[in-house]
Amino acid sequence: MLFPREHGAYGQLLFPLLSALLIGHPSAGAYLLAASAVAAFLAHEALLVVLGQRGKRALREEGADARRSLALFGGFCAVTGTVSLVVASFAALSYLLVTLALGILVAIALFTHRERSTAGELVVAAALSSVSLPVAVAGAVPHVAAVTLFIVFAAVFVSATVGVRSMIGRVSRAGGPPSGVSTALTVAILAGLVAAAEGGRLAPIAPFAALPVCAVCLALSVRPPSPTFLRPVGWTLIGATGLTALILVAALG
Repeated sequence: MLFPREHGAYGQLLFPLLSALLIGHPSAGAYLLAASAVAAFLAHEALLVVLGQRGKRALREEGADARRSLALFGGFCAVTGTVSLVVASFAALSYLLVTLALGILVAIALFTHRERSTAGELVVAAALSSVSLPVAVAGAVPHVAAVTLFIVFAAVFVSATVGVRSMIGRVSRAGGPPSGVSTALTVAILAGLVAAAEGGRLAPIAPFAALPVCAVCLALSVRPPSPTFLRPVGWTLIGATGLTALILVAALG
């Protein structure tokens, strides 16, 4: 079997998705949408190999595994996705349009080989986070809570992506965003969440839920460690994201 290699993307999908299921009262439609999204995610690496987007060598060496994986995950996605269109509420399906629109942008980034650029990774993070929207609404989660879940996760993933790329860019030939950009972005994200919460567009918990990840990102900007510490940094961000998820579930559930 062939699985996606972008380990960070697993968290960008699963943390928002599990949070959406936990804060609501999931219906069959919610579970089907979640299952379809996971299957689509698992199928995407195999699809890229089959289409030759990973190169001729990958197609030659992994082609058979890719076709089997695509048949399994792609078939499961098609079945669960089709059934979800029948059983999910109209409101949930309307929010699915956000995910589909972002998915198109991800596809463009993939087929133009820009998915590993900063902009490409930010689009991927937003798209994976957005899956929580239709799943939450299908589980009878109120509009403001569902949007809060999506926006907070998308915001912290954007901050984390820029922070990590800034850290790596200090020694990488490709470079990366300056640490000042990472700091300013994280501060702007927190300020935006505060303003949106005070204006009633997001739940009051939004800026507080984002604090764990944003605090790690600010630390990376102020005292950036060597890229040799990338693995510990990654685990720290996973722990901070888990704390963000716990705060959101406790406050919105």
